[in-house]
Amino acid sequence: MIDAGRALGSYRLHRKAVATAPGYRGNYSTSMASEVRLNYRSRDLVLDMLRQRSGVLIDPPPLTLPVHVRHRVVSWRSSREQHPFPADCARSLLQLMSDSLKACPGYSFLDRLSIRTWTAGVLFAPMSVANRLMRIDRSSTLFSSVLRLGRRGLR
Repeated sequence: MIDAGRALGSYRLHRKAVATAPGYRGNYSTSMASEVRLNYRSRDLVLDMLRQRSGVLIDPPPLTLPVHVRHRVVSWRSSREQHPFPADCARSLLQLMSDSLKACPGYSFLDRLSIRTWTAGVLFAPMSVANRLMRIDRSSTLFSSVLRLGRRGLR
């Protein structure tokens, strides 16, 4: 066994979901706007490290991963006043999700369809419906959750 002399990994301890933000949103220690800022700050730091250490330069803007677009959608819809991207709008976020899903491998047709459906629902549905959609957590697939909500008639 080789001793690296420093930490090479980390893990995240999730807090217990609270009643005010169950499911997906309840798994973050701060606001979704803070989570979005953290995602983009981490991305920018990695890109800077690549440039400094390896000379690799990636033309901006780099693609945003679908899970980070999901954070951005929830942040924009749930707390627009704190959202870190003032130019965002529902249409631009839906397009960002579509572009991200198109470019990232590993998503089946049903995965892409369910994530786009979820995104459109969160962005364009009445807030009562959007809140239900934002509660969908990662322990169940978005597709089955969206279908289940549809079958119940989003009461």
